[in-house]
Amino acid sequence: MIRRDRHTSLMDTLMPLYKISSKGMIDSLVTPNGIKGLAEGITNVKKNDNANKELSNTSKDSGKTKVVFLRGAKLGYESSSKFSAKIKNKEGETLKFILRREGLTWKLSNVILPLNDLSLPKQRSNKRGIPTKSLSSSVSHSKPSVRAHAGVYVTYANGIVKDTRTGLKWKAGPNKGMAWNQARSWVQSLGGDWRMPTIYELKTLYQEGKGNRNMTPLLKTTGWHVWSGETKGSSAAGGFNFATGNDRSWYSRDNSTNYRAFAVRSRGDG
Repeated sequence: MIRRDRHTSLMDTLMPLYKISSKGMIDSLVTPNGIKGLAEGITNVKKNDNANKELSNTSKDSGKTKVVFLRGAKLGYESSSKFSAKIKNKEGETLKFILRREGLTWKLSNVILPLNDLSLPKQRSNKRGIPTKSLSSSVSHSKPSVRAHAGVYVTYANGIVKDTRTGLKWKAGPNKGMAWNQARSWVQSLGGDWRMPTIYELKTLYQEGKGNRNMTPLLKTTGWHVWSGETKGSSAAGGFNFATGNDRSWYSRDNSTNYRAFAVRSRGDG
């Protein structure tokens, strides 16, 4: 369906051509020379004064009728038997008229309308020019539904917790003791842009007195320590102690009691 505002603009452009065509006046105008005259804003088609009347305004200049239809069109031969005129409608979109030679006369063979006038879904084509399914019709852009709010934190139905202050998105791992290597393996299993957090990022979660582990209750865990992705040497890794708020500790990677895995995704990670 053509949208109403563009439909009006399109009809304003095509109506003069329709009128002269329906009255049998088209042959004297639809020639390359006739089209060129219209594009220059004048026409001397004396034997079809009615055609001039349909195409023109009321002003006269040196016996030549000034017209507005096709004024400023881009004209050109595409072959010895094909001539085209490109004009812009009021919306600035291009319409194309194609004339073809039939014997000694020219006929209007086609009118190509601007694609933007049609509310049709855009299609992609492969290298062979065969339309393929549009990505916009197959990919959902809907956002996950919000399940709960807690201060600056919001949790979604998919289990992700977002800190609206920092833009970081969090996932709490299995609520069981995990050594550092186990924590890393769990985060890696999530795929995508999920990663182990830095110590600083874990510190942004610390809120003394909040929940039962000094962090938002939306992140479900019973552990006091959360592993970071930072390491020291070959046997130590950094973690955050939510019992004390201490972010300066290095722990053996083999520790597992009260240690948990969290995954994080940055604002720019989608």
